Amino acid sequence: MPKVNGIGWSDSTGRKLMDYDEMIRVEYTMAFGAMRKWPKWAYPDFCLFELNAGSGKTNGGDGTALIALRAALDARIPIRAWLFEKNSANADELERHVAKLGFDSERVWVVRGDHNQTAPAIAAELKRLHGAVYGVVVADPTKMELPTDIIHLLAHAPIKSRIDVFAYAQPGTIKRVRIVWGGGRFMESLRAVGLPLILLRQPHGQAQWTWAVLTRWAGYPELRKIGFRRVGTPEGDALVERLDSTIEEWRADHQSVLPFDLSDPIEAMPSIYGTLDFSPSVPSCSNGHGAAVNDAESEHPAMPITFGIHPGEDLTCPRT
Repeated sequence: MPKVNGIGWSDSTGRKLMDYDEMIRVEYTMAFGAMRKWPKWAYPDFCLFELNAGSGKTNGGDGTALIALRAALDARIPIRAWLFEKNSANADELERHVAKLGFDSERVWVVRGDHNQTAPAIAAELKRLHGAVYGVVVADPTKMELPTDIIHLLAHAPIKSRIDVFAYAQPGTIKRVRIVWGGGRFMESLRAVGLPLILLRQPHGQAQWTWAVLTRWAGYPELRKIGFRRVGTPEGDALVERLDSTIEEWRADHQSVLPFDLSDPIEAMPSIYGTLDFSPSVPSCSNGHGAAVNDAESEHPAMPITFGIHPGEDLTCPRT
């Protein structure tokens, strides 16, 4: 997979971004519905955390961070976003893209440095928020392992957290490494995040690239039309076996022929949700879009974080 400043592109990337656009719009629909229904109970801004935001562009198109910000503008959902990026050139470019979308530093922060060093300070500030905090942590690492500790830290930081997790991973590669050198299983890393419900997308390509949605919402849509299945259902549990087991492990467990081709890609499917329709009375906010991943060492050391949520701030009504 070719990379520029740590930002990669493969045959599975286009499908990843298309599916992410659907996922984030559904997340906004559900969260904003709750935020409007219980305005005195919910924190007034949706909180987005992109752990590998990159430059905002992937192979000339928008990455996940810019997709999320543009979708927030379409939905007119009030948002605050923390876009983590450790490569200085990527961070500079990302700031330019965010500014072009009309976001300022009171809404969207490009957090420079390794997220392992910068995220704990942000998580500490999240603990001070009043009300139920709706949001999502997006993890799309260039390295094989998911940053489970940081995902868990952010997803559970608010006292009343309603923060979900989107994780993009390659279980096929994880299995091969585990068999040769040892290591944990893909599902172990997801369950370590500590959210009760997991949805998995059908894999794509030989590395079995997949999206996982981790949530507290019992009624979270299954997103079947873009290939998701809920873990704990027969189809979802069969998908867990497909992603978590090697051919040899599956045969040993079932003593039969594989019911699927491990390398079979799935076809891209059209959007099923369309454009979200929100009340025009809801105040608009400025937002942006973009996320790509990188593993180059940062040219910047970890910097102190200015959180942008102020002590004593009235959190019971939306900002304008």
